[in-house]
Amino acid sequence: MAAALPAVYDNLFPPAAGAGGSGSCVAYPATATSYRLHASDGGALAGGSARFSAADYDCSKPRPAAGFPPDLTCSRDSPVSAFVLRTTVQNSTVSILTARYQAYCFGIQLASPVPNASSSCASNRVVNAAFYLNATMRSSLTSVILRGATDQRRMPTALGGVPSEDAWWLRPGGGRVVGNSLWVRPLDWNVDLTRDLVARNRAEVCLELRPGVALSDLCLGGVPGTCFASIISSDTCCPVYSSAVQ
Repeated sequence: MAAALPAVYDNLFPPAAGAGGSGSCVAYPATATSYRLHASDGGALAGGSARFSAADYDCSKPRPAAGFPPDLTCSRDSPVSAFVLRTTVQNSTVSILTARYQAYCFGIQLASPVPNASSSCASNRVVNAAFYLNATMRSSLTSVILRGATDQRRMPTALGGVPSEDAWWLRPGGGRVVGNSLWVRPLDWNVDLTRDLVARNRAEVCLELRPGVALSDLCLGGVPGTCFASIISSDTCCPVYSSAVQ
């Protein structure tokens, strides 16, 4: 219940594009500072026991993963994308030919029911994905494995004077500044392909880390045991989802 309050608040008091949830009310309309949302299932008031804890939210409260991904033009709080992130990260063994790799796999799934597309999230294609991870530990990432129609193991490579370990941590089109976002691109999975991949237990982006490094060591966002990722469908659509690390 508490997780839904930020989206409701932003719908009532739309902040400047991409600027909600930072813990500052500056991005919101002036009237927003006079309101606080309170949510409860009403069980205690009805003489019973509450199934959900009561929760409050206003624009002064920072939300998890605020400011991720670092793009002020995309809709990262939108719940209307055709794609969602699986709720758990799976520690899996991925076999490619005769090699076996241990990796943390994030699943991309279709929203159910499929929501009505908004103007900002009308695309039916996953262009790329971003993961909110600690860039100071980027050397711990060995490879990215895409489990699409085939398994593809990508290794970081130096490009245009950018060191190999930095290449995946530069925001596309944002200059050569390393940030706390791992960018995986391109994906180019449409709705039909994703549906087929999910049915075959695929549609995963897997991160292979160096031995002795746990995914929880890298994940940022302020929620223990949780990683945040953005499924990006267009320049205007980058909803952020959370996934529990198993």
